[in-house]
Amino acid sequence: ENRSGNQVIEVCMTNKEFVEYLYNRCYPFFNSPKLHATPDYLERTASDCISTNEGGFRHQYRITSKAIPFFNRYDSWFDKDKKRWDKDVCLTPIRVKYLYVCDGGLSWNKDSHSARSQITSRTEAEWMPELASYFNMMGIDCRHYNNRIMFKPSSTDKFLNFIGSPVPGFEYK
Repeated sequence: ENRSGNQVIEVCMTNKEFVEYLYNRCYPFFNSPKLHATPDYLERTASDCISTNEGGFRHQYRITSKAIPFFNRYDSWFDKDKKRWDKDVCLTPIRVKYLYVCDGGLSWNKDSHSARSQITSRTEAEWMPELASYFNMMGIDCRHYNNRIMFKPSSTDKFLNFIGSPVPGFEYK
């Protein structure tokens, strides 16, 4: 696809604290965070299948990078408006941390009083077996299930130590 100009990166989510953290961490490469959508607007424009959102809709905030040549390196990550990671991406602890805070969380087993970390990604489902293999080679036991990686409870602490301290707004994960 022919595109003119430089690529931008956009993050849109309900976690205002994290969006502001990204802005402060990446200044001056990002524009100021903005309110993207109100709960009323989201409710009016939601499709029937999600209009019965039990928790209700929340404000969405957006941060957009400036259009600079540096971000053009990520052009190959998009195919028809869908994100696809480059197969040669190096999985550093910080990259895995951002993947986890956006697409992961803890799953609690009430019977055994234990928790396990998980990462879920529909757009990267075909890459999940490779990602699970990466963690297993590092001694962080996990299993791949369709579009999800589940870390064994005995390896959850190891995984969380690998990604390091939580980022603002996602301390609960």
